Formats: sequence, C-alpha cells, structure tokens
Amino acid sequence: MLKIGEYEYYDIQSLLDTETQQPVIEGAVKGYGIHTGIDAPSVAEALAQYQNLQIKLKRKAAYKDESDPIYMEYLFDESELKLQQWKDKVAEIKQRYPFN
Repeated sequence: MLKIGEYEYYDIQSLLDTETQQPVIEGAVKGYGIHTGIDAPSVAEALAQYQNLQIKLKRKAAYKDESDPIYMEYLFDESELKLQQWKDKVAEIKQRYPFN
C-alpha cells in the first residue's frame, strides 16, 4: 500500500493515469508493504525509486544464480582466472540491470 496525504493506494501503477501515464495526484509518497523503501517528495520520484527497487531485485537474483557459483569456485581453488571470471560476471550483471 502507498500513502499520499489522506489517500491510500495499493499499487504503484494506480498513481498514474492509464492513458497518459501522468501522475493522478500530487504530493509526497510513502511506501508500505511490498513498496517499503519508497519515500519520495513526488509521484515521479516514487516511480523512479520503485524502478530502482525492481532493478535491485533482478540484480540480487542474477548474482545468486550466475555470479555466486563462480565466486564459490574461486574460494575453493583461489584461481586468478576464476576471480576474473567472477568480476566479469558481476560487471555484466550491473550492465544488464543498470540503475536509473
């Protein structure tokens, strides 16, 4: 749930007009529940924060699935090759999911 003044919204997309994608109301936005971490002076800033939170979740999943196994291999054999492969994979994930 998001709260703007006395209004409560249950999804970030409900803050936008469906046709124009412009904010339907003005004011500071505070996130609750799945939107925890959103604390913005405007709807536009809240949307940017929401998009960055989504990117953070995608990065976290990619690190777990793709880079963490390489890092574990590096810890096992301490190979400079594995260390470089891990650093390259982390850089690739950051490039794939850049913050706005």
